[in-house]
Amino acid sequence: MPPATPRLLDVDELTERIREQLSTPEFGQLFVKGEIQGLKHHPSGHVYFTLLGKNARVACALFRSQAERVLLWPKEGDETAVQGRLDVYPPRGSYQLLASRIWPLGVGEQARAKELLREKLNQEGLFDPRLKRPFPQYPLRVGVITSRSGAAFHDVRRVAALRFPPARLLWIPSQVQGVEAADSLVRAFRRLQGEEELDCVLLVRGGGSRDDLNPFDDEGVVRAIRQCPFPVAVGVGHEVDRTLSDLAADLSAPTPSGAAERVLPDREECLRRIRREQESLRGPVARKVRSLGERLRLCSFALERPLRRRFLDPRVGDLSRNLSRLREAARACLRVQQDRLRSEMAALDALSPLAPLRRGYALVSSPSGRRISRIASWEGETELRVRWLDGEARVRVLQVEREEEGP
Repeated sequence: MPPATPRLLDVDELTERIREQLSTPEFGQLFVKGEIQGLKHHPSGHVYFTLLGKNARVACALFRSQAERVLLWPKEGDETAVQGRLDVYPPRGSYQLLASRIWPLGVGEQARAKELLREKLNQEGLFDPRLKRPFPQYPLRVGVITSRSGAAFHDVRRVAALRFPPARLLWIPSQVQGVEAADSLVRAFRRLQGEEELDCVLLVRGGGSRDDLNPFDDEGVVRAIRQCPFPVAVGVGHEVDRTLSDLAADLSAPTPSGAAERVLPDREECLRRIRREQESLRGPVARKVRSLGERLRLCSFALERPLRRRFLDPRVGDLSRNLSRLREAARACLRVQQDRLRSEMAALDALSPLAPLRRGYALVSSPSGRRISRIASWEGETELRVRWLDGEARVRVLQVEREEEGP
């Protein structure tokens, strides 16, 4: 079988394939150092230069939007660091580094660049003491920006457990040294924009050399501190040099533990303060209570007499008169009822079988108790019962005389 005919690529296709390979994440964000050569400022505002190594070189381009942020331009031959991504420039068939940031690596140049940036940010007011925000007296949720592998977070957690156990720490991991640390710190602060319940933020790292503090002199990090919605305390583990982040922060300390101690209150001191406040309040409160009690008593006494004259005394007179009327009405009603009762008793008395006895009459009945009111009702009994008002007698019938009844 004859070999397959290879596919021919034209130059444009080859260049596009190379560009596709260079656009992968591996080449998407690079940090490159070298000696600068051929620095040219184009009228368009773009800047072009070359970075030299021992055996190679790479062309670099810094567009106007990034070039305007550079305060100190390196000189010919200065060792310089560049952050950017690789791209292909088709008209020349070469690759180039599209820079987004450039900074000097020499100690003297770094110090000069830092001073220029400090003057620029100071003129903008980012270091104005009037911008410093107070920290809550009792922070309960504290954000901590630091690395995953360092001991800074453990130091902060230890101090929080000893001084103020109610505080809850929110860890925001970030690189704190190296060429990528500045961008990582800016992203960490950007994450805080979505938090609503934080009281303050600690930006901390452990000890190290002065060069390890370069990310904390980055302009983006300084602006992120000032734009943070919560008060920021910085403790970067260096007691000699102050970084620009220290100047921008609302509070700075030489170590992570020192920053935590300045932000978190001491539990024992809080308890002592509470006891002092209680003691200081006990006397005044007691005096106030006594004063209010005396004032209440005086007010009650002052109101009692007017209220009595206005409301009680007139009602007492009315009540007395009403009671008199009530008594008279009750007596009249009683007299009427007594008269009625006497009348009814007299009527009942007149109907009583004892009433004739009171007038001297007697009641005659048979031994069995049958009443005999006339001779016609007598059945011939020889013994009868005779009842008077005050007693009774049994009598024997000796003779009966009838009387003629009237017509």
